[in-house]
Amino acid sequence: MTTEELISGKIIALELDEEYDIIVTTNDGKTETRKIQEKSEETIYTAKELADFRDKVNTGLSYEGKIIKLGNDIDLSSVCGRNINGQEISWEPIGLNPFPYEEEKYFGGTFDGNYHVINNLYINIQEPNNSGCHSIAIGLFCGNYGTIQNLIMEHSYIYYNSDIINSSKEWQFVGVVTGFNTGTIKNCGVNSGELRGLFSSQSTKVSGFYIGGVVGCSSGNIDSCYNKSTIYGEAYNNSSKFFIIGGISGDTEWGGQTNNCYNVGEIIVNKNG
Repeated sequence: MTTEELISGKIIALELDEEYDIIVTTNDGKTETRKIQEKSEETIYTAKELADFRDKVNTGLSYEGKIIKLGNDIDLSSVCGRNINGQEISWEPIGLNPFPYEEEKYFGGTFDGNYHVINNLYINIQEPNNSGCHSIAIGLFCGNYGTIQNLIMEHSYIYYNSDIINSSKEWQFVGVVTGFNTGTIKNCGVNSGELRGLFSSQSTKVSGFYIGGVVGCSSGNIDSCYNKSTIYGEAYNNSSKFFIIGGISGDTEWGGQTNNCYNVGEIIVNKNG
């Protein structure tokens, strides 16, 4: 039976990657609601395909109930880095900033790296960002509300200056896999790279700055993860503000659980004032 027959001869246009509830009439005359979605599982093989997936999430597709898998190791140096056709280009995280919630675009499915490696993540936040969100989260993912698993990150470089982004960014989170996590991160490792965050007295409206090798801040679950990257934190004249650094997660005080994880990456903190 064709889709046209299921909907009583009417032809409708469906957009790819969307999910729909439709009411159909079966052969015995009964009506029932069925869910239609393009695919329940997709596989990503290239940096461009990963960027395309990112763009879909950032326009509102949460991928809830879907599985996204990596089919190869992926080198991001073709889409982000210090010199991409003569320009410095930072990776735009998967998902938009997590607060306020009514403005967020987030990933809510399962991202399975199949133990493949994502190489050369590059983010350099040195330019003003005028978004009205109350916070900013930086990483391969901005925020995770689903599951990210079986993923290896190598040669990841994130540079973040909170002095530049201080107009309305009350809370700021930086991590290689994701800036903020309310879901599950498991079997993820960061093999090499550098995270560097600057937080000073100029950041007058920033209440907290969190840096973690895997996750910036988590209220969800982190299980069987590790970090080997180097983390640098510089704080100046902020004794009354939160500046928290961790090898795995900058913070889990919002109810998060961390189990069977380890950090062997060097953590260097300079605090003045």
